[in-house]
Amino acid sequence: LPHPDWALLHRYAEHGRPVGYCLRHQRSGFLVELLLRPAGVVPQGLLWFSTLLQDDCGLAHALEHLLVGKGGRARYVAALEALSLSKSTAFTERFRTCYTFQTQAGVESFLALTEQKLAALVIPDYQDEEILREVCHVAPSADPTGGLWLSEEGTVYQEQVAAFERADVVAFAALHHLVYGPDHPLAYEAGGTPQGLQDVTVIKLRDFQTRCYNLHCGGLLAFLPLASASDLRAVLDALTSTLDNVLLQQVKALKQGRQMEAGHAAQEHEAAAAATVADGEEDGDDELLLLNPEPTSALMNPLTGDLPEWRVPFAKPTGSVDEPANHCHVTGFPCASASESGLMLFAWPNCIRDDPREGLALVGEDVLEDCPAGVEVTLLQVFASVFGDGNTSEIAVNRRSVLTSVGASGVACWPSSEKGRMLCLSLSGTQGSADHVGSRGMAAQVMRELSDALEHIASLDDGTEELREFNRRCLSKLKQLEKSSHEFLIKEPNLGTRGVYAEWLDHVHDSAQLHGRSAGIGQMESEIEFPFGSPSPCPGSQPLVELSFFESPIVSTLLGSSENIWRNLLRKWNIVGRRPMCVVALPDPQMKRTLGEQKEQRLQDAQLHLRQRLEAECHRGLSDAELLAMFSTEYHEKTKTIAATNDANEEGLRALLQPRFVKDPPLSSDPQLRYRTESLQVLLARRIASDVQRGSPRRYKPDDSQAFVIGSFRGMSGAHSGLALSLADFPSERLLYVPALPVIFSSVGVDEYQGCAPLSYKCVCECLQRDVLYLRLRLETCQRTRRCEAIINCAGLSLGEALRSIDWMERLLKAPLLKQPKHCPEAMALTPASIAETLRQACAKHLDELQSTLDMRPEFWAVQLLDSYLGQSSLVHLVTSCVITQAHCMWRVTWQLTSLPQDRRGRNQIIRLVRCLRDLEKNNRGVVKGNPTRFRSILRHELELVRDVEAPFSGASRTQDHVCARTHRVCNQIQHGSGEAVRLAASIGRGLLHLSQHLPDSSLSSDWVVLCEELEHDVSMSTETVLGLLSEVFEALCNSEGARAFITLGEGADTYQICTAFKEMIERLPCAAMQPPSETRGRKLAAKDAGCGTATPWVLQRAFDRGAYRPPEMLRGGAALPWPRYVALENARAEKGVLMSIAPCIQANKSMVETSPRDISNSSDCLSESQLKDGPLEQQVQEYLCAKAQCGGGGHTLFSHTWAAGLAYSSGLSCSAASGRLMYYADHCGSVLKTWRFASEKIEQAASLTPHLMEYALAQCFQSRAGLENYRRTESMAAALADKLTPEVEAALSRYILQMRENYGDELASKVQAQAGRVFSPLFPFSASAVDTTQQQRRQMKNPEQLMTMVVANEEQLAELRDSMEGDQHKSDDGESLRGMVSLHQRDFWVLSHSPTVRAKVAIAVAGVSIAAGGAIAAWYLIRRGRNSDTRATT
Repeated sequence: LPHPDWALLHRYAEHGRPVGYCLRHQRSGFLVELLLRPAGVVPQGLLWFSTLLQDDCGLAHALEHLLVGKGGRARYVAALEALSLSKSTAFTERFRTCYTFQTQAGVESFLALTEQKLAALVIPDYQDEEILREVCHVAPSADPTGGLWLSEEGTVYQEQVAAFERADVVAFAALHHLVYGPDHPLAYEAGGTPQGLQDVTVIKLRDFQTRCYNLHCGGLLAFLPLASASDLRAVLDALTSTLDNVLLQQVKALKQGRQMEAGHAAQEHEAAAAATVADGEEDGDDELLLLNPEPTSALMNPLTGDLPEWRVPFAKPTGSVDEPANHCHVTGFPCASASESGLMLFAWPNCIRDDPREGLALVGEDVLEDCPAGVEVTLLQVFASVFGDGNTSEIAVNRRSVLTSVGASGVACWPSSEKGRMLCLSLSGTQGSADHVGSRGMAAQVMRELSDALEHIASLDDGTEELREFNRRCLSKLKQLEKSSHEFLIKEPNLGTRGVYAEWLDHVHDSAQLHGRSAGIGQMESEIEFPFGSPSPCPGSQPLVELSFFESPIVSTLLGSSENIWRNLLRKWNIVGRRPMCVVALPDPQMKRTLGEQKEQRLQDAQLHLRQRLEAECHRGLSDAELLAMFSTEYHEKTKTIAATNDANEEGLRALLQPRFVKDPPLSSDPQLRYRTESLQVLLARRIASDVQRGSPRRYKPDDSQAFVIGSFRGMSGAHSGLALSLADFPSERLLYVPALPVIFSSVGVDEYQGCAPLSYKCVCECLQRDVLYLRLRLETCQRTRRCEAIINCAGLSLGEALRSIDWMERLLKAPLLKQPKHCPEAMALTPASIAETLRQACAKHLDELQSTLDMRPEFWAVQLLDSYLGQSSLVHLVTSCVITQAHCMWRVTWQLTSLPQDRRGRNQIIRLVRCLRDLEKNNRGVVKGNPTRFRSILRHELELVRDVEAPFSGASRTQDHVCARTHRVCNQIQHGSGEAVRLAASIGRGLLHLSQHLPDSSLSSDWVVLCEELEHDVSMSTETVLGLLSEVFEALCNSEGARAFITLGEGADTYQICTAFKEMIERLPCAAMQPPSETRGRKLAAKDAGCGTATPWVLQRAFDRGAYRPPEMLRGGAALPWPRYVALENARAEKGVLMSIAPCIQANKSMVETSPRDISNSSDCLSESQLKDGPLEQQVQEYLCAKAQCGGGGHTLFSHTWAAGLAYSSGLSCSAASGRLMYYADHCGSVLKTWRFASEKIEQAASLTPHLMEYALAQCFQSRAGLENYRRTESMAAALADKLTPEVEAALSRYILQMRENYGDELASKVQAQAGRVFSPLFPFSASAVDTTQQQRRQMKNPEQLMTMVVANEEQLAELRDSMEGDQHKSDDGESLRGMVSLHQRDFWVLSHSPTVRAKVAIAVAGVSIAAGGAIAAWYLIRRGRNSDTRATT
């Protein structure tokens, strides 16, 4: 710098050290923000464009889909990303669209990829028909018999239909309209509403693309490892060439008429500039003129993200609390049951309306006379967190009635990052009837309570104890926010990863707004120290923008004073003295039915318009069958035209640019990681010596597999530590509490330990906020080795914090406060009831999150469910990995922690209510015998009565109904009792109503009895008993065999001290923890869990017990349950289905190290071509490579084809040598059968393995963890070593694959279809022999469950799939049907009680159902399995 083509706007710094530049390209107006990173960091980038919305049509969201995956350019970019070892993602916000990516191939590949991505975004070549098909259209669908009908398709449309079935999406959409008004650009939904997407047209979308996707409307945020000024200049030269080329191509595109003609002044200006540039080009002038360099008045400022003032009117001030303004909006969201959770949202708009640089005029003017920017924003963040964010907030602790009045399970509070800093507060998991929660009176009551809480804080006198306590909590939260901000700056952005959004872009722009424009803030150019030496002076002065602008010292001074700073702040922020805006989102089953009726009407109208058009074209009347047949033919012809055009465009770009896979790819996942390993046996040896000295020697089993992995990074301060405790030998009678371990660990205090006084949960939270960066526990499983662990992670950003985090880890693990401490200070007043209530609140919130995920988002847990199903032979694996099992376990733990009413009458009423519900079938046997539908109707009727016990009963007719008269009497007694009993009864009704939906008709009666028996058992448990069991759980966790450890450190002098402290903590663990897990014991545990002598699949056994699974082997006298080929989980809540089909592939193992070629570059060290083709391992590598040719996001892959057809959202083939699994996955499927058939046909038509596909397949074989955060890289390496997937094993497989690069033959072309098609046969075989071949292979497999298909869908889709199977039977040689699909329900994944009495009751109940259904063999088999004496005697 200076560079003739770039204008330097300002420079970025971290703690005064310059780290980057903000530049604008002179000719295009494109904004580039370069942040410099040390050598070895993966280059990462974020491309963004301002896409302000003008309606709810979701044009920005639709364009994101089109620009990423449609047209030849987008398909070429997808292939180029694979060849560059890149990963990318995209997302749409309400005012911009972002495209993030990273590449492992270096800065040069990053710049080349940036050029192609930018060209694909600015000059796309998607077709008009692709617009309609991607957004929303009517398509023909076929049933198994060949019949045709019309259906609504479109990836964007289907995604938003599913999104608007969620309470949070509906609530926030309504809140934005309420706050900003109907015509404000920020009031519109970023993704579009389902109704708005139906109005999208080609002209409207192309006009939006032309207006928004110009270079002057966008920018690039890049993180690049540059070592010198010459590297920086080379990057700027490359970006200059890129932007000039893209600008020239855009001008040519405008000239040739490839985009819409100009219809407003800005486009007329672009056309004039295009003509000028074209004239200059014809005259031989290479200089490009500026193409509309300034943002138009309708767009955001690309530098700051601000809207022009006339487009951002602040919301009108709301009235006072007593004013009956229309600030409450009640809305519904479509759902299947009214028992689902709702949401309440509150908002105080325009909290920080003035420029933050003006300081805080109403607060401590003497302190804030020269106040830096950002102080007020920091204070608002701290206040929001302490006031209403989490279980330790002011609302959750001192204003509990705000939550209990609406049955909410959690509270959250945060300031938005948008202009005005709106303060938001949400109450999640609201329960109760619509008349109760959704009434404006209830909303007004909650608003009054919130306003009273705010008024109370503002009215606190200076220097009072309550004010000091509140400010002390604020100081703890401030310390946590400061550490989080520091960690954010030092860790890798990890752009291109799904789930990572525009946090860095917001941070950079906020820094520029708060600091860069302030007069006198930062150093001027003449005073800065540049990273690459002092440049030549530039005209003017550019401020140094400080990225680490978290102003904690001044905020700490304010919070440490005796003055009540909140008195003036809350009024300045307009929080006190006015009513907040409120939105209540409630479940509405009627809305779901209404939307279904509207959909049918739209399809009828579409068919009518189609008939008019086609009959006019053919000049005759058409029957329905002829009409749909003609439309289907026309539709598929257009599909072929689209594919041919895109193939030609992609091939043209490929022939022109000739991309190649990198020459020397990394042979392992993380070759740059510097780490070392130490065996825990070294620590164990010290322990042995210590035991010998004490005279109590023990026998230990040496095993080097328990590694202590130490990763080191230059420039890193502090440490991230991790301890993984194996659950392989966890006591089976305590497995119920395993899913609750993460919640309990983060919601419990600490008992007296090593001389330290006991601390309550609230005190522990404040201490952790001050002392450590984070401390958490999570559960983890590994599909490769079935490893199940509880992993505890802690971290500190300095030497002191790192040491304290290790100390806190030990205290919480060894001394959780799960009983009343012996030496308890009076101020703490810790009792078992208060401890249990704190845990219950945390468990209830987590349960609500799990249930919401299960109900709404199957794509989030479907793959996890598949892994759980495959590992079901061990209940440890099931409770650790399966979200369905975890939700049921959390439900039971929550009820165990729930205290019955204190009065004896209330306790008896609750127990009587549960028993009354349990005996429903017995009391109405004459009505429901043999009629599960009638019994289900009675259940729903009675449970709704119990759920609504908080509201007055309506009418006397319900009292006289013989079905619910007994329940009504009990509810009436409860209603006239204590309020505690009323709330508890309503919670029981809501919980049982939700769980009853997952009970199948075949075992409804028996399952209902067991469910109520367990509920009665759980609510009857005393608080001391439950806490004692939880203490045993933590003790068992500490004593479990097979612990391992890992730590990420810097390379300074503090490294040894931190590492030594962590080792000493490990040495103090029980001796068993440092021993390897016993595989034999694990197998015995799995057998004991299943209740038999051999390990039996738990889920399949549950399905077998209720008569849903009748394998022929069992009818012929087989001893063990075989694994079925097809499995389906019925999910009535989800409209869309999920398809997963797996087959085994090569698995990397240690034997590859001994036989692989050592040096690919040395021909003498490579295997000969005959050896490469003849060896069994080499054949597996060839098959693996062929399968990889169809993986990823290339234009030829299943992902692109399925996405183009609008049949799924996320889909595609994946193949992993780490897990040894080949898998096809597709979610958001409107028809699972149609998606399955389509993918099978595309695999059958797969192209041969051309040189280009060979390069693509090679690139798919290499993955890297180098872009992750440092501590995640170390943890991933430790997990890989524990699973025997060492870097040597990965490198050996990579060498085999690279040798295929020059030694592949024509026979590999035919293997592409064979290998990729394994996941689809035998349902849709490519040949008649494929069925028998696949079944024969499956019988010969060591693990036949690895070749199977799982579907998660509603009953309608499953019936369609089942009919297709039954209509085309294929049988193997022994006559076994291959088309049977085992239907599972969520209850099959529930873990029941392990007590012999309950097991005996379950055995009798299920056996009775089986006999009644005619399954005498199944009943006999179940009774024969009653091994223990109690079960056998009772049977």
